[in-house]
Amino acid sequence: MTMNSTTNRLTDEGYWEAQWRAGAEAGDIDPAWDPMLATHLRADPAKEILEIGCYPGRFLVYFAKRFGYRPSGVDFLADTGEIQQRLRDSGVEPGDIVKADFFAFSPARTWDVVSSFGFVEHFDDLEDVVRRHVELTRPGGHVVIGVPNLHTVAAQLLMRDVLAAHNMATMDPRRLATACEDVGADVLECRYVYPSLSLARTKFDDNALLKWPWIGLKVGYHGVMRAAELLDRAPVHKRLANYILCIARRR
Repeated sequence: MTMNSTTNRLTDEGYWEAQWRAGAEAGDIDPAWDPMLATHLRADPAKEILEIGCYPGRFLVYFAKRFGYRPSGVDFLADTGEIQQRLRDSGVEPGDIVKADFFAFSPARTWDVVSSFGFVEHFDDLEDVVRRHVELTRPGGHVVIGVPNLHTVAAQLLMRDVLAAHNMATMDPRRLATACEDVGADVLECRYVYPSLSLARTKFDDNALLKWPWIGLKVGYHGVMRAAELLDRAPVHKRLANYILCIARRR
């Protein structure tokens, strides 16, 4: 594969090194995603999945445990041995974990499922990046792409320092679906996804003054999320839903 990746990229090695130093643990994905994924994917231990930008491995752990897929991944900075160990620590035997630049990654094989989460929005040319996903997928196989939605009110207020590292135009289900269709994949479902209610402990739960206001804030926030989800209006979703999932099948 050839590409002027310097001009296409919105991030560099330093950006990702800083992200990883901040700490990322392998663990469960948001349960709100599971019904959508389970609608289109079938459990089959004979199938294999590739994740593009696979550090720290939590998505591979999910797909391996939920669907039985043999997990492989490619990442251009992370220590492959660390990712393999994270998978084994989670009870998952890793497949091929490759350290490589995605735009120079040209394996002599394809996978049943090719996925990425928080990857495609870091490049200017969405169609080219999605095309490369599809090319790595077997005919009839699935492409699963997840993109954070930084158009939300919360992101615009609290995350303005990272917006420049993202192609904001990718954060639109219609744009993402069109990119898949244009490069040879039939879209099965592509939509905004709201977070599940989480009452996981945080540092605020240990503060006697903030504990109950914090829990009340979390419950209220998720109440707004559920109401917006039921309202089902795209402009509302754009400002409140925190993620976009797209599932397509290669022709």
